[in-house]
Amino acid sequence: MAFVLEQFVASPTVGQLDCCRKVDLRLVADHYHVSVSSALVKSELKATLITGLVEQGVLRRPTLVESPGTMVQSATEQANIFTTPQFDSVSAGSSPTGSKLDARVKVRMAILQCEREEREREFQLRRELEIRKQEQELEIRKQELELEIRKQELELEIRKQELEADTAVRMRQLELQAAVVGDSAVTPSGPAASFDGIIERLNAGEVVIGDGGFVFALEKRGYVMAGPWTPEATVTHPEAVRQLHREFLRAGSNVMQTFTFYASDDKLENRGQSLKIAGTQINEAACDLAREVASEGDAMVAGGVCQTPSYLSCKSEIEVKAIFKKQLEVFLKKNVDFLIAEYFEHVEEAEWAVQVLKASGKPVAACMCIGPDGDMHGVSPGECAVRLVKAGAQIVGINCHFDPETCVKTVKLMKEGVEKAQLKAHYMVQPLAFHTPDCSCQGFIDLREFPFALEPRILTRWDMHAYAREAYKAGIRFIGGCCGFEPYHIRAIAEELTTERRILPPASEKHGMWGSGLEMHTKPWVRARARRDYWEHIAPASGRPKCPSLSTPEGWGVTKGHTELMQQKEATSSQEIKHLMEMQKKAKSSA
Repeated sequence: MAFVLEQFVASPTVGQLDCCRKVDLRLVADHYHVSVSSALVKSELKATLITGLVEQGVLRRPTLVESPGTMVQSATEQANIFTTPQFDSVSAGSSPTGSKLDARVKVRMAILQCEREEREREFQLRRELEIRKQEQELEIRKQELELEIRKQELELEIRKQELEADTAVRMRQLELQAAVVGDSAVTPSGPAASFDGIIERLNAGEVVIGDGGFVFALEKRGYVMAGPWTPEATVTHPEAVRQLHREFLRAGSNVMQTFTFYASDDKLENRGQSLKIAGTQINEAACDLAREVASEGDAMVAGGVCQTPSYLSCKSEIEVKAIFKKQLEVFLKKNVDFLIAEYFEHVEEAEWAVQVLKASGKPVAACMCIGPDGDMHGVSPGECAVRLVKAGAQIVGINCHFDPETCVKTVKLMKEGVEKAQLKAHYMVQPLAFHTPDCSCQGFIDLREFPFALEPRILTRWDMHAYAREAYKAGIRFIGGCCGFEPYHIRAIAEELTTERRILPPASEKHGMWGSGLEMHTKPWVRARARRDYWEHIAPASGRPKCPSLSTPEGWGVTKGHTELMQQKEATSSQEIKHLMEMQKKAKSSA
């Protein structure tokens, strides 16, 4: 604060002189006519000025007020720090003798008082700085302790989750080992599993997890030919089929479905197929492989049949049923646990299949490959389900042709139809692992990308978590997959339903729930992704900026009874291919 002479004159104190510059001191001396030498330094000038002002009676005794918050010191400390006694105000008449000696003593005492005040301020400032420093150190230490506690809590929680998951896996493994020790050995052609069957499990409210898509998976691995899609690999490459079964088992599947899709004799001889392997041999090998792997875990074997070329070619009910009966004979010989009639576009053919399978006395499941619009002749999903239940199916549902969202929606319609008819059934769903929002009534087969460019549509493992949860909420308890489903997709279903099933699949030993294994990644930005809220809400990019999001289906609107769908043993001729290309061109121009 700048020195103001008028303020000093109005209320003169020694403290005000502490703020003065040398020129201010001279200004005060001139005002009070105190004689000072120009050769004096500032401290000497100040002392001389104070002496003169005291002699004139200008200065008054300073009043020391203990400010709020000032630290109270002990009497000993005060005695050690402040030893200068207080003094009375000096005035012209204060000295009885009026001697100059007394006045000088008073001046000296005033100077000492000023020095005492200065030391007191300096001490108080140091004290406050020390206290502030200690407070800051305490706050830093407090934050460090809180961080350390939080770190230990997180480590404990992670360890707890790891132990719980490991315990669940180990308990299940011990249960399986105990079951194996307690039961007689199961040979591929031996009796069916001794544990609860499919209906008993579903009646108890258990979640049954199916396997994935063998046809597409083995085609990509080089063991199935796209086009005929026939399963002769069960004979020619059994190790490939066995390994895929085993991977689905480790992923959590407890249904080993025989790889007998399109294994009927009419399909094996269709469109130029020249296999030297009999249908019976393929079906028997498929049953043996499924049973072999099922015996390694808590799995059932399901023998499966599907739609036939004979039905599309308008063969009679007797002829079509004879084809199903031939496959059923193998399933009964190998004593599968239950039967599945799947991949039917026409409910009539599915009914025929169910009627044949039901005669075996084994549980029967039936799946249509249709969407919400119904089968190829416009029969609604609800009506299809009612007809299948009346034919003898105990489990009804949807497989293939559409994505999980569409398939679950369609099963809901089936469920509504069955309940409206006051019938009872269990429900299953085994959809595609491809997104199909743009598909028409025949599903992904109508897409231009089918079958060799569907990869951009693949569902992620996180999509499978959502699918499994939605299916469970819809009341579906047999949940699996079809074309495009790989073992890691099935593992995602099993992990999503861990609470309901009270077990993690063996393959989860190498997969942290919701990406927790990324905590060990070398890159910090990848470690930051080791959490559920990141993966659960991610919208993955395709990396294909020139590709459209949706496709235009190429369905020609043909079905059973149309000339183009009539099947034959002879290979497709070049003339037929030319005719089909003309039809394709015509369909595009009219779209």
